[in-house]
Parts: sequence; structure tokens; C-alpha cells
Amino acid sequence: MSSFQLFFVIFAVIAAFISASDCNNYNNDCLSCIQYSNGGAFKCSFCPVDGVCHTVGSIFNKCKSDECVSLSSASSCKMKTAADCDNVKYGDIRIVAEKQGNLKGSQ
Repeated sequence: MSSFQLFFVIFAVIAAFISASDCNNYNNDCLSCIQYSNGGAFKCSFCPVDGVCHTVGSIFNKCKSDECVSLSSASSCKMKTAADCDNVKYGDIRIVAEKQGNLKGSQ
């Protein structure tokens, strides 16, 4: 591996760590989490299962795409509006499923 490649890898790891730290400032606050942007792009997604604000694409995000909320176009989250934060509560994703009519037996 050349020194340039090594530098690039180290830079990418540091940049990812810094971005992740920014999102973590908004744990347990869905609206602030999903509205965080840097350079005009939304960077975070909120997972109501654990109440953590994750960097979009984080491998530590416990939520499935139908459980998380994000305004980022790069996110796989299916809930894509600020109003979706009203439907989620820390630790209880069931509320979201019921409001969307996705829970078996909720109709």
C-alpha cells in the first residue's frame, strides 16, 4: 500500500468518526437528529428502537429501514419527514407500525 493510499484510508476513518460524533449529539431527540446538516446535506438518521441518532449508513444502527427516520436522500429509512418524529417514541417502534397500519391485527 502506498503512502498516499494509507493517508487516504486514515483520513476516511477520521472523517467518519467526526461525522458520527456530530450525530451522537442528538441522541433521544428525533427532530434535531434528522435536521442536522453539514454542507447542505442531512447526515443523520434516528432509530427509535435504541433512541440513538446515527450517521446515515452506520453499521451500528439497530433499526430496519421501515423503523428509522431520516431526511437524507442517501438514507434507506422509509420515514422521510419531520412529522414522522411525532410517530416514534424511544424504545417502542410498535407505535410507528400501528400508526402506519403495518402491524398485524391493528386494523
